[in-house]
Amino acid sequence: AGQGRPAGPAPREDVPSVRLDLDPQSRRSLLQAMCHIVLPPAKPSPLKMFLRRAPTQEEFFRGSLSRNPVPLSALTSPTAGTEPTIGDLRLHIATDLQMADSVELLEILVGGKIVAPALKVRVVQQVLWRRHVLEGSD
Repeated sequence: AGQGRPAGPAPREDVPSVRLDLDPQSRRSLLQAMCHIVLPPAKPSPLKMFLRRAPTQEEFFRGSLSRNPVPLSALTSPTAGTEPTIGDLRLHIATDLQMADSVELLEILVGGKIVAPALKVRVVQQVLWRRHVLEGSD
């Protein structure tokens, strides 16, 4: 009994069964397509940032922040495929101000708070900036 057939429940007569003999590459592609249906990849954020320099800093940083607003897509992360961080934004600003060699002199403030360079821009916008806007509108 059971020669050539794996142990387990017998196939039901009322449910059609489909057997696919796929090569490993096709299986991988099919599984990847199903994963994208269940959990679609994140879409690029249309986030745009308006940058401004504090009036007290005008004489220290003479360059101009000419490109306003800055789309999130304009920030490049050194690691391909990762989200831009506040550090990437800081480097973008320093490059704009022609002081890329002194990027560590810049601090990024959001809602009056200094933001760590390792934080993701999207997270800062969704948490810190949003909270600042909502609390400021009361």
